[in-house]
Amino acid sequence: MALLLLAAGFLGGAVWQAGTTPAVQHRTDATPRTVAPRADLKPEEQDTIGLFEAASPSVVFITSVTVRQDLFRRNVTEIPRGTGTGFVWDSPGPGYYCLAKHPFQVARSCT
Repeated sequence: MALLLLAAGFLGGAVWQAGTTPAVQHRTDATPRTVAPRADLKPEEQDTIGLFEAASPSVVFITSVTVRQDLFRRNVTEIPRGTGTGFVWDSPGPGYYCLAKHPFQVARSCT
C-alpha cells in the first residue's frame, strides 16, 4: 500500500512539474555579427610588453608549507602556510633572492 502511494505521488509530481515548466523558444532570426579587426598596439603597450618579457625571468613565486598532525589518526599533512613573490638579483653569478620575510616565519619548507 505504501509503495502504491509513493508511486502515485511520484507520478503526480511529474505531471505537475511538466505542466509548470515553460517551453524553450529558440530565435530563428539571429544573424552573426561581423568582428572588426584589432588595431596595432600603441607604443606604450608595446613598451609594457617588452618590459614584462625582459623582467619576468627574474621574478620568483614561493610557497611555504608547515606540517600538521591529525590527533586521532596520527597522519602528517603538509599545509600551505604562506606565499610571496620576489626577484633574483645577480643572476649570472651565484644569484641572490630578494623576498619578503612573512612567508618564512613559521615555514618548515619552501618551494
